[in-house]
This record gives sequence, C-alpha cells and structure tokens, in this order.
Amino acid sequence: MSRRRFHTKSRYGCLQCKHSRKKCDENRPQCGRCEKAGQHCSLSDISSSLMFISTDPTAERFKKILNVVERQPNSEMAISSTVFHGRSTNTSPADTSSCPSFTSTSENVSETHISDTEKERLRLMHHYTLHTAKTLAELSIPTDRDQTIWSDFAVDLALEHDLVLHGLLSLSALHLALRGIFKQRHTILAIHHHDLGLAIFRTHLTNITSHNYDSIFAFTCIVMLYAFGIQRCSESTANTIAKVHQILTLISNSRPITKSHMDALRHSRWSVMMMSEPYPTLDQKLPDDMEAMLAKLAQRVAVTAKTASQADVYNAVVQSLRYILILTSTPRPAQVTLVIFPMLSPREYWDMMRDHDPLALAVLANYAVTLHWLRYSIWLEGWGKETVDAVHATLPPEWHDCINWAVEQTRL
Repeated sequence: MSRRRFHTKSRYGCLQCKHSRKKCDENRPQCGRCEKAGQHCSLSDISSSLMFISTDPTAERFKKILNVVERQPNSEMAISSTVFHGRSTNTSPADTSSCPSFTSTSENVSETHISDTEKERLRLMHHYTLHTAKTLAELSIPTDRDQTIWSDFAVDLALEHDLVLHGLLSLSALHLALRGIFKQRHTILAIHHHDLGLAIFRTHLTNITSHNYDSIFAFTCIVMLYAFGIQRCSESTANTIAKVHQILTLISNSRPITKSHMDALRHSRWSVMMMSEPYPTLDQKLPDDMEAMLAKLAQRVAVTAKTASQADVYNAVVQSLRYILILTSTPRPAQVTLVIFPMLSPREYWDMMRDHDPLALAVLANYAVTLHWLRYSIWLEGWGKETVDAVHATLPPEWHDCINWAVEQTRL
C-alpha cells in the first residue's frame, strides 16, 4: 500500500502564485517565482499591519469600533493581526463576497496581540460588573429604585468617558484588595487608575456641561467610596481621626458640584440617588437616648463657645447631626449618611476637628454611629466603631458623657 504524501501549504503566499495554483515561498518583498518571472508580486504591497477588505456598507460599524479603540488614551489597545470574519444573519455561509473581513500578514496568527495591561483592565471590568457594582448599588440606591444603574448606566458612561472608566477600574481593584485578594498588587492598581481619573476630573471641573455632568457626578461618588476604601489598604501612619477628617473634608469639598448643578442632577439617571420628598424637618421627635445625647451637646455649646461665631458653628454642626439621625430613622438611601452631614456642616468645623477640639470630636463620635450602622458594606466596615474608639481615647474623661450613647451603640 502506498504511503500518503504530505506537503506544506503556502498559507500566506502572493496573489500571483495563488492564481496560478503554485506553491509560493513567501519571500518578501518579492517571492521567488515572481522574481524569476520578472513580474509584480503582491507581497511587495502588503504592510505588516492589518488590512480592511470590504465592499459592504455595513462594514462601517467595524470601522467605528476601530476608531473607538484607536482613540483610547493609555489603553495600549493594539489592532492585532488576528483574522476576523463578519456575517449578517441573512447571509448564507457560502456567500462571503459582501462580508467584512480582516486579512493579516502575520506569520503566526495563533499568537495573541492583547497586551498584559489590557488583559488586566478587562479582568478588572469583569470583576466590577459581576461583584463591585452590586456593593455600590446596595449602598447608594434604595431598593425600590433602579438597582442596575451602577452595573449598566455607569458602564455605558465608562465606554464614553475615560474619567468614569478609570474610576470604575480603581473601585474594582480596591474591592479586590479589601477582600484580601493580592492586596498589595490591587492596591497599586487602584491608586494608578484613581490618579489617571483624577487628572481628567480636574480638567472637567472648569467646564461642567450637560454633556459631561453625568460622568463628573459618577466620578464624585466614586471618589467618596474610594476615600474610605483606600485608607483601609494603604500603609498610612495617620491615626483614625486624621483619616476620617481627610475623608469627610473631601466629601465636603464636592458640595459645589452637586448643589450648583441640582437641576442637571434631577434630570439625570443619577436622580435615583436623590432623597425623595417630602424632606424631614428638624422638629421631628427622635428616640429618648438620641434626644438626651443631643441635649448634652447643646449644653456643652453654651459653656464651651468663646465667641458668637464659634457658637454658631457648634450649633450648626449639632443641627446637622440631628438631621442625619432623623434621616436614618426613615426609609432613606444609605448614602445620605455619607454625604448630607459633611455637606451641611460649616467649613470651620473641619478645622476644629483637625485641631482636636473636644466638642467637635464629640459630634464626630456620635455621627460615626451612622457609619457603624452601615458596617455591612465592605466600603464602610469598621469605620464607625474605630472612629468612636479613637475619639473616646482622645477626649478627656469629663467629656465622655457626651459620647456615651455612641460608645454603647458601637459596642452592642
């Protein structure tokens, strides 16, 4: 029996050899047959990059995809030499004359051309859509509203605005770090993407428009949660009070973005995060233990304030605390705890907290109870109790009666 004859096909030969059904040696820029025959060789016309071949108008969508890829800064997304074939649903397998295709001159089409950096970003986005987005929705969206806004709308924004894309990637990496998965590596990635997003964010702040407001608001929310999470993963030597001061001051500084563009927020899909009316009033009655705590703080204002302006600051921040406790006693989205208190409190209060003013710290400890109530969230886990304990260790004993309620609440 005769043995079967094997031969190696010319897969990337020139068009002239293929037309004459001859084996091409694939030498460039001119194969041996064409050189010997003294004729033009198609291999001299083909560059090492990708060629787009199509006569079908529907191929425009492929061109748009390529344009988006090429526009992405710092994405390292290269047009690979992989061969693609597109086919519409009403095109038979045999009819490929109108199908868009990519032809490559690479000699090893099995090799991948997706960079390690791009694979890392795809992996982070995959984790975000499956896991991180749920943690954001649980913390910021009431259960009776659109719970998919972080998994759907935010991702759509990320595909249009690199600002949001870097923000989501930073939260995804930080979420993995908080879960103890390659903590150091993911912390570095989180900081990297946050810094890239922050650089873009600063350029947009001088020109907030209806086109970029959604992305700016999204990144503002991202920064708030990032601030809580990164303090858990970084090797900061600052004490707990200093860390909380930094976080709350950051949230307070975002107040102009929200308040000055309230109409834009109301007409945005992010409006699901806004409090629904009617808003509670300060004369609403609270449980007796809360009322007793607020009364002690008010008494301290009367004997602690040295000037009328200082008394105004103290009274304003105590009223802000009261309002937060009223909000938490009603069915409100959890993010009001993170946002309303820092945004309502006067700027002078943050200086008092930084300087360890006793009354300012006492208010902080009682506010931290609302963070303790949100300890189920991976972003806020531990912050409430640690803050109360830190204030308790800092305050003189004669001030402990002002934070007894906070201590009891966090040690239950």
